[in-house]
Amino acid sequence: MKIRRVLSKDIQRIVENYFSVAILNGVNYIFPLLLIPYLTSVLGVGGYGKYAFSLAVLQYLSIIINYGFNYSATKDIAIYKGDELKVIEIFSEVIWTKLALTLFCVLILTIGLLVFGADAEMLWIYWGGIGMLIGHAITPIWFFQGIEKMRNITVVSFVTKLIGFLLVIIVVKQPEDLKYVNFLQSTGFLAGGLVALWISYLSGIRKFHAIYIEGLKKQLGKGWQIFISTLGMNFYRESNVIILGIVTSYDTVGLYAAAEKMIKAIQSFVNPMAQAAYPYFSRKVESDKATSINILMKVTGVVCVALTVCVAVLFSLSDILISSFLPEEYLKSITNFNLMLPVIVFGAVNYFLGIVGLINLGKESSFTYSVLRVGLLSIVLCYLLSLFYYDIGASVTMVIVELLLSLQLFYYLRKFKAELNG
Repeated sequence: MKIRRVLSKDIQRIVENYFSVAILNGVNYIFPLLLIPYLTSVLGVGGYGKYAFSLAVLQYLSIIINYGFNYSATKDIAIYKGDELKVIEIFSEVIWTKLALTLFCVLILTIGLLVFGADAEMLWIYWGGIGMLIGHAITPIWFFQGIEKMRNITVVSFVTKLIGFLLVIIVVKQPEDLKYVNFLQSTGFLAGGLVALWISYLSGIRKFHAIYIEGLKKQLGKGWQIFISTLGMNFYRESNVIILGIVTSYDTVGLYAAAEKMIKAIQSFVNPMAQAAYPYFSRKVESDKATSINILMKVTGVVCVALTVCVAVLFSLSDILISSFLPEEYLKSITNFNLMLPVIVFGAVNYFLGIVGLINLGKESSFTYSVLRVGLLSIVLCYLLSLFYYDIGASVTMVIVELLLSLQLFYYLRKFKAELNG
C-alpha cells in the first residue's frame, strides 16, 4: 500500500510537470504560430521568409546560451534538491555561465552582421532579437524542472509572451515594420526572465554566489556532451531554413518555415512528456538501470503508437488545417506539412531513447555521436536536395534524419541493456 502511494505521488508529479512543460513549450511555439497568418499577410511571403531566417540564426545562438543546462543542470538540481547550499551553488554557476555565453553570442552576431555588410533593416531585425538571447540566459527553467515545480514559471511565461504577441499585432501594420518584430517579442522574453528570477528567490535561492572561473569550467564540462548533442540535433532541426535561404529564395523559406512551425508547435505538446519524465528517471536510474530501461522501452512504445494514430488524423485533415490557417499563397505548404508529419513520432522517440534514456544512463557519448552523424548528414543532404527540389527537399531531409537517429538510439539502448544483463 505504501509503495502504491509513493508510486501514485511520482506519477502525479510527472503528469503535473508534463502539463506545465507542455504549456510552457506551447507558449514558445503557439504565439509564433498564431502570428503566422497575421505576419504572412502583412509582411508577404518574402518578408516572412526574412523573419523566419533571422529566427533560425537567433535559435542557433540560443542553443549556445542554453548549452546543455536544461538537462545537465536539471539532473544536478533533481539529485541535490534537498541540499540548499548545493542548489544555490549550482544555480549561481549556471546563471553566470549562461550570461557569459550570451555576451559571446552577441559579439559573434555583431561581427557577423558587420562582415556580411548588413543594411540598416537587417541590423534592426537581428539586434532586436538580442533581448530574446538575454531572456534565455536568465530564465532558469532547468531549476524549476529539477525541483519539479513548473506551475508558476509556466503562468509567468504565458503572460509575458502574450504581451510580446499583442505588441506585434498592435505595432506591425505594414511590410516596413518587419524590423520591429523581433524587438517587440524580446520584451516578453526579458520580462519573463526577470520575473522567473524573482520566483527563484521565493523558491529558496536567497543568495547568489560570485562568478569563479572554476565554477564556469565545471558547468561547461558537465553540459558539454549534451551541448554537442543539442547542437547536432539542431543541425537538422534549424539549419534547413538557413540552407534554404542560401540555396533558394526568401519566398521558398517562407513556404517551408510556415509548415515547419506548425509541426514544431504540435511537437511542443509531445516532447514535454520526455522532459517531465527526465527528473523521475534521473532518480530511478541511480538505483536500478536495467529496470529503468525496461520501463522506458514500454513507455516509448505506447507513445509511438499513440502518436502514429494522431499523425494519421492530422494527415487526413491537413488540407483543411492549412487552408483555414494560412493565406492562399501558402497552400503549397500542405505538401511540406504532410511530408514532415512522421517527424512528430520519430522526434518523440528520440527524446525518450536519447535524452531520458542514454543521457540518464551515463551514455552521453553514444547519444552525441549518433546526433552528430545524422546532423552532418542532414546538412549535406538538405543542401543537395534543396538544389533540385527546394522546400520539398528540405522536408524529406527532416524525416530521413529523424528516422536514422531513432534507429541508432534504439540500437545503443538495446546494446547497453544486453551488457547489463550479461
